[in-house]
Amino acid sequence: VLVLYSAVALASAKDDYNRGVEFFKKGDYRSAIASFRSAEKQGMESAALYYNLGSAYYKLENYQASKKYFTRVTYYPDQRALAEFNLGMIALKQNNEERALGHFKYAQANSSDEKIVDAATRTITGLTGTGKGKRWGAYVQANVGYDDNISVTPDNLALGVDDTFWDLYASADVVLQGQRKNGWLADVAYFRIDYTDSDSFDQDFYTLGIRKEHRFSSWDTTAHLKYGNSSFGGEDLQSFYKLRLLGSRPVSANAKLILQYRYDDFTSENTLYDYLEGWRQRAQIRYFRSTVRNSQQLYYEGELNKRGELVTSTVSYEYSPTRHTLGGKYTHKFSGKWYLTGDLAYRVSDFPASATLDRDDTRWTLAAYLDYFIDPTLQVKSNIKYIENDSTLDIYTYDKTMISIGLSKLF
Repeated sequence: VLVLYSAVALASAKDDYNRGVEFFKKGDYRSAIASFRSAEKQGMESAALYYNLGSAYYKLENYQASKKYFTRVTYYPDQRALAEFNLGMIALKQNNEERALGHFKYAQANSSDEKIVDAATRTITGLTGTGKGKRWGAYVQANVGYDDNISVTPDNLALGVDDTFWDLYASADVVLQGQRKNGWLADVAYFRIDYTDSDSFDQDFYTLGIRKEHRFSSWDTTAHLKYGNSSFGGEDLQSFYKLRLLGSRPVSANAKLILQYRYDDFTSENTLYDYLEGWRQRAQIRYFRSTVRNSQQLYYEGELNKRGELVTSTVSYEYSPTRHTLGGKYTHKFSGKWYLTGDLAYRVSDFPASATLDRDDTRWTLAAYLDYFIDPTLQVKSNIKYIENDSTLDIYTYDKTMISIGLSKLF
C-alpha cells in the first residue's frame, strides 16, 4: 500500500509540475507558483523545479523568494553557474552591485555555456566600465603565520630555525583579445614572504605572462607562458621561463578530468645555487568530483629534471631527481560560508647515483584548510601544514609545521 501511495503521489507531483510549466509559458506566474509549490509539498525535489520557482517569483518581483530557490539550485553542481547568474540579476534588483559582481564572475569563470559566459561578461563590463582596458581581474591574499623550520633552502636543505612571518601574493590579468574563457590575456604576479627575525630566508618572485584560453569541443584549454625572477635572502636566485598547458573536460554530470603539463627553464643568478640551473618537466593527471556538500580530488604527477651538479668538500652528485607524487584532496561544505579541506600527498624522489653517494628521498605533506566566505569575492583563510622529508642523506631529513591565517580578495 505504501509503495502504491508513493507512486501515486509522485505521479500527482509530476502532473502539478507540468501544469506549472504550462502556466509559466502563458505568463500566469501566480498559478505557475501554486502548481510548482504543490509539486514541492508532495516531495518533488529537482533543480528544474527550484529553477522554475525562482524564475516565477522573479517575474512577480518577489526577489527574496526568488533568491531562496535559485540558492537551492546552486546545490546542483552542473546547474550552479546558471543559478549564480540569476542570483546576480537579483542582487542588481536589490541595488547590491558588489554582490552581483561576485555572482556574475562565478558564472563567467565556471559556466560551460557560451551564452551564459557572454551575458556575464557583458554585465560585468557594464558594471565596471566599458572598453578593453576594463576587462581585467585581480586577486590579493595576505597572511601572517608561524613556521617551526623556516630555514629550508632552495634545494630543500633545512637547518631548524623557527620564526613568525607575513606573506603577500597579488596577481592581475587583462583580456587583450576575445573573451576571458576564449581569448588572449596578459598577466602579472608578485609574491613575498618576510620573516620577523631571519632576513636571510626572506623570499620573493615576480612573473609576467601571456596566456591563451580556448575551447575545443568538450575541452577547456589553457596555454600559459611566463617569465620571472626570484630572490632568496635578499640576493638574486634565479630567472626563469615557465610554460603550462592545461586541459579539462567533464566525464559525468559532476566530475571532470584534468590534464596538465609544465615545463620550467631556470637560469642561475647566484653562484651558490648554480647546480639548480637547467630544466624541469612535470605531467599531471587529476580527477575532480563535486557534490552538493563536498568535493574530492585524486591526482598523480611525474617529474623529470636536468639540472647541474652539486659539489661540496665531502659529496658530489647530479641534482636531477626523478619524482613521483600521489595526492588527494577532500573539501566539505558546512554551509554557504564555511569550507574545510584536507590535503594529503606522498612524493618519492630518486637522484642519479654518483661515485660518492646515492640519494633517495620520500616526503609526506599533510595540510588542513578552513575558509570562511564573507561574500563570493572576500574570504578569511586559515591553514596548518606539516611536511616530513626522509632522505638517505641525513642533512636532507627534516620536518616542519606551518600555520597561517589571512584574507583574500577577488576583484
